[in-house]
Amino acid sequence: MASYRGKIYIAGGTQATNKHGEKSNLTSREDVSVFDPEKNSWEKITPLPKPRSSHEMVEYDGKLYIIGGWSMKDGQGVEWHNHGLVGDLRKRPLKWKKLPETDWAVRANSAAVVDGKLYVVGGLAKNGGTTDAVRMLNLQSLKWSDLPKLPSSNMIKG
Repeated sequence: MASYRGKIYIAGGTQATNKHGEKSNLTSREDVSVFDPEKNSWEKITPLPKPRSSHEMVEYDGKLYIIGGWSMKDGQGVEWHNHGLVGDLRKRPLKWKKLPETDWAVRANSAAVVDGKLYVVGGLAKNGGTTDAVRMLNLQSLKWSDLPKLPSSNMIKG
């Protein structure tokens, strides 16, 4: 979830698709919606190119950045995303573009943009367990860098 010009944006997420009393199964969503508090209403806008959940979304300079996450259907078939997405909220219709691919994949991570740099911190790594990795995408050059790891003293890490 992120905000821009007084509106709240939500992208992707997870929905349980089982009936009451059945074994739980989760499916990632591709929906993108915007809430306008002045009108007290939701509007659906351009969906994500693929379903995505367990990701982070931030707004910077009128653009939504989505990083991390995975896709699953009926609780199975997990596909980790090794690229982020960007959509410019100042253009209609909203178009999602891929950010540069990475040699890593993470979900349940944190993200923030500071001075034109997108930071991706911690999370659950595709190769197993939590990660203390800190990565940075320069939004001007679109080049990824690894930064010093989070301080951690046990297996839980970031």
